[in-house]
Amino acid sequence: MPFWAIAYCVMIGLSCAFALTLYKTRPSYYIPGQILSSVCSVLIFVFYFEAYFAKPQSATLILAMIGLILYWEFWENRFLFPKVLREGETPSESESPFSGEPFKVSPKAYIIFWSVVSLIALPMFFVMAQLLLTYR
Repeated sequence: MPFWAIAYCVMIGLSCAFALTLYKTRPSYYIPGQILSSVCSVLIFVFYFEAYFAKPQSATLILAMIGLILYWEFWENRFLFPKVLREGETPSESESPFSGEPFKVSPKAYIIFWSVVSLIALPMFFVMAQLLLTYR
């Protein structure tokens, strides 16, 4: 496995630990779900580079893993994503981004946030696509 992929997997592990410590209140399924999502993300890299395990014979397992990852990161972690402030609305300073409610940012900060998230996610989406293409 190349160094960048190992570094990316370490980043996934650190983001899992960070996400587990963020919320003051969370449902009982959040901790195992976040860990499972992170393990599936790392396994995508392991299967693609065939580092420690051979990839599964069927793409069904890979598709299920990708589905879980996307569901978890976009729905269960939705409060980590900001909302755009409307005109005339002021951000409340007592509102924590991790209180369980989406925090609000300016339109410019919103675009910057999604640009950075997209750049960070590109290697993951590339590896997912390349892994799926190996099943053709």
